[in-house]
Amino acid sequence: SNFLWLHYPPHLPAMKRSSPENEEAASSTEKRQRSPSFQQPSDVLHLNVGGTLTAVLRRTLTSIEGSMLASRFSGRWDDSLEKDRDGNFFID
Repeated sequence: SNFLWLHYPPHLPAMKRSSPENEEAASSTEKRQRSPSFQQPSDVLHLNVGGTLTAVLRRTLTSIEGSMLASRFSGRWDDSLEKDRDGNFFID
């Protein structure tokens, strides 16, 4: 299959927030990012494809306009797509 495999660094640096204003702004951003209507082309999607777990960028799946994958993973239907028990999008 033509999925883009992503490798995660073993550890990511901790983010520091220096003021209450930064805390509030970060909290607002985090809430917006968890919202189904906030989708970015660089979103990492976690997929379970017939039992094989993989991660792919949303922009990879949506790169061919009008395709089934572009329609399915545009972000519009994320809440209604089938997911496995771990929350990965399930493709059989």
